[in-house]
Amino acid sequence: MGNPDIVLVTIDSLRADSVGFLDDSAPATPTMDAVAAESTIATAATAPSSHTRASVPAILTSKYAHNFFTNFLNDTEFSTVTERLADVGYETAAFHSNPLLSRHFGYDRGFDTFSDGLRFVENSRLPEPATRLYSKAIRLLRRFPYQPAEAITEQAVDWLSERGDAPVFLWVHYMDPHGPYALDRDRGYRDKFRSERLWRKAVTEPEAVTKSECRRLRDSYDAEVEHTDRHLSPLFEAVDAHTDNATVVLTGDHGEEFREHGTFSHHPKLYEEVTRVPFVLDTPRAVTPPEPISLLDVVPTLLAGVDGVAVPDSLAGIDLAADPSREHVIAETNPEDGEVMVGVRSATHKYIVHGADRELYDLTTDPGEQENLAGTGHEAESELRDATAAHLNSHDVGGGDKLASTAEGMDSEMQGRLEDLGYL
Repeated sequence: MGNPDIVLVTIDSLRADSVGFLDDSAPATPTMDAVAAESTIATAATAPSSHTRASVPAILTSKYAHNFFTNFLNDTEFSTVTERLADVGYETAAFHSNPLLSRHFGYDRGFDTFSDGLRFVENSRLPEPATRLYSKAIRLLRRFPYQPAEAITEQAVDWLSERGDAPVFLWVHYMDPHGPYALDRDRGYRDKFRSERLWRKAVTEPEAVTKSECRRLRDSYDAEVEHTDRHLSPLFEAVDAHTDNATVVLTGDHGEEFREHGTFSHHPKLYEEVTRVPFVLDTPRAVTPPEPISLLDVVPTLLAGVDGVAVPDSLAGIDLAADPSREHVIAETNPEDGEVMVGVRSATHKYIVHGADRELYDLTTDPGEQENLAGTGHEAESELRDATAAHLNSHDVGGGDKLASTAEGMDSEMQGRLEDLGYL
């Protein structure tokens, strides 16, 4: 039959309890639910980090997130899944509009077709001051600081309709559940500034957000998930029309907090609301998934199903179809104090280390992670403490944030788009 077509769908800020196949109280997600129902695996997984800039390159390379705190992807020599598939004859394409995942940071490596929404500056011949003003005007006139789901899907479907017999690797990344969430999409542009104002208040002054405002934010986020789900349907219809030999992955790059631990959005924390994401894998291969699963497992699982590709032992994840077993998975993030934060999650417990601070949670009795059991003599602490120490001792794990330290040197459109999404 030949190598499978591979479709990777990542949705920004998609927390596990926001999809129907994982939570009965979730918003309506019939497309994702239907894909999950027909897939090999439909469960939740742990993201490599709490934010896109470290989580996505970790997913695409199966390297721990700490490698990308003080490095952009184009600073590293890690091969991406795209490059490995292109080497064996795959046609490759990506469609998204997250500036952190743009060609500016090296994400176009290995892609034959790469659309990241950065169109104006790269074609501009105006002086920088004029470019800056024009870019700002364009961003003010746009309803959203990203291309909405319908536009991303249209591009992907058009590309897929023109493909021939060669196997394809298609990566599609949707931004709609990322803030600022539309409070009322039906109001169109009139809703833009109202939505942005409330979201920025939540990000910068979380303690000032009222209970009703918090509810509005969550309701708006849920509506963005529903909007994304509606526009996933044509994509999966196009995949079905193109091939009957496909491996599909659907997941989030990280979750989203709604003041469960004091803040909104996805600050550098490792609680479930920001690290637990949906994970759907549909593959012709037999899979008996372990618990827990990490998104670091995506690349080795995909590569192991492709003839002519070796799966390096140096990858951080595992092939989920190799009857694997594991005791825990690792997530990492980089708080502003420069100290790395490491979380070790088993099927039932989570242990978080940040400098001298220790946290331990029993996820079976305390899924909201409100009762810190560290230092109480809990039987799970010793094992997870040892696992954390082993990870720190075997890797050069450091904090820091290259984005914050280099933003001033970026072009005006890149700076503006990062600011619009709260990255700067």
